[in-house]
Parts: sequence; C-alpha cells; structure tokens
Amino acid sequence: MTFADASGQGWKRTAAALVANPFERFELPDGAFGWVYRYHNAQPLPIPALTTASLEVAVQLAGDWTLAVHGAAPSRRGAGEAFVVPALTRHRYAFAGVGRQVGFALPPRREGRRLLLGPLGARWQRRLVALGHEVAGGGRAGVAEALEELVRDRGALAGEDPVERARALLEQTYDRPLYLEHVAAEVGLHAKALSRRFVAQVGVAPIRFRTELRLQHAIRLLWSRPERPIARVAEEVGLADPRQLHRLTVATCGMTPAQLGRRGRQGSSGTGLPS
Repeated sequence: MTFADASGQGWKRTAAALVANPFERFELPDGAFGWVYRYHNAQPLPIPALTTASLEVAVQLAGDWTLAVHGAAPSRRGAGEAFVVPALTRHRYAFAGVGRQVGFALPPRREGRRLLLGPLGARWQRRLVALGHEVAGGGRAGVAEALEELVRDRGALAGEDPVERARALLEQTYDRPLYLEHVAAEVGLHAKALSRRFVAQVGVAPIRFRTELRLQHAIRLLWSRPERPIARVAEEVGLADPRQLHRLTVATCGMTPAQLGRRGRQGSSGTGLPS
C-alpha cells in the first residue's frame, strides 16, 4: 500500500469513510486511554500527517495498517503484530479492507523528558496481542498494570539535545503563548537555527508542531468533557478564537468540533479518529 494524496476533496472522501467505522474509546488511569477500532473500507484511507500527543502502542488484530513515522520508511503491520508510535512525533498512516485494531495512548513524558519504548521483542509481542484480544472482547482488568510493566521493562527517556528540549517545552506549554525566540533562548540556539534543526528532526516547524498538539488535546477534551462549550475547549488549548478550532478540525479530521464531540459521546457504537 502507498500513501495517496490526503488533502482537498480526496481528504473529504477519506474523512467521510473514516467516520463510518466503529470506534470505541475508554479511559485508563493517569491520563492514559485506549481504543478499539473496527474498519471496513473498499479503498485505502490515507490520513494526513499529524503530531502524536501521546506515546501510542497499537495491536493489529485483523487486517493491515501502514505507518510512516518521520525519518523512517513506511512499514506495514499485519494481524498479530504490535507496534509503537513514539510520543511527540509526526506520522502518517493508511489502511484498507476489513480490520480491527486495539491501542493504548500513554502520557508523553516521564521525569520531564519524552518517554520512548525500545523494541518490543517476541515476548511483549505475544503479550500485547493477547491483551488486545481481551480488550476487544470487553475486558479492561489488568490493562493499566500491563502497560506500566511495559514501560518499566522497555521504556527509556529521550536525550537532552536542543531540539528535544524545545519539543518538550512546546508540549508542556502548548496552551500558552510562546514565541520561537523564547524557545530558542531556552535551548541555547538562534531562532533560525532551531527552526532548521527542528524541521529536520521532527518534520515540521515548531509553531506548526504546537498547533498540532493543540488540536490533539482539543480532540481529547471534546471526547472526554462533552459538557464543555466549544469556545471553552478552544480557550483551554490556547486558541482564543473558536473559529480557529473549527478550521483546524475540519481541515485535519474532516469533522467540526461539534461532530467530534458527538462521536465521543456515543461510546462503543460511536465513530471517530483511531488515535
């Protein structure tokens, strides 16, 4: 499978097909959450590049899933495979046919630094696939404990190079005004130098990175706090004008904030973005 164009009218068709697939999201302790996603698509659905707000662990139970993380070639994940999407990275994905995926989103930081997961290995592959089948069947007991054990066993903290420090600072302050010059001064680089290095390592300019984090956090608020007015959600993620949130969700998700919120409230029969 290759990534087709995911913009303009092509993305509108993709979004319409995407929301027809059942998507269940459930909360886990300490800010983590999980999902069960079932899809049936006649054509591959390419999703525009996004920055992950969490560290994601996905288990492909049926069908396939093609993933491209910035800096790496696209890779296909088939049934019976578990894989990791690093925290605070840009990625694209595409999928087609009939499939089912279970996944878990973990907070992106530990001890103030970005959390990484090393290679899963055969033992964790088997364990995560078994856990995925249990979750898909409705089981939730022991999920948080298994994920915490995974982090203890395979986790590491990212280094302290200037771009990594800038990425962490932007994630920690995504909801507040912060100029590029301030970020650059904090990490000891000139603003232009930081921007060049950030684009090379992360795949997008620092300001766009922050915008994508705001979008991810807004989506989560729309799902988990349905009583919040949309204007309040926009304000909480640092967008003073709710019209900006509307433009972002339509351009990136193919849905208005109100549509996203309704799907988040529909529970196991709802639909939405898979991560």
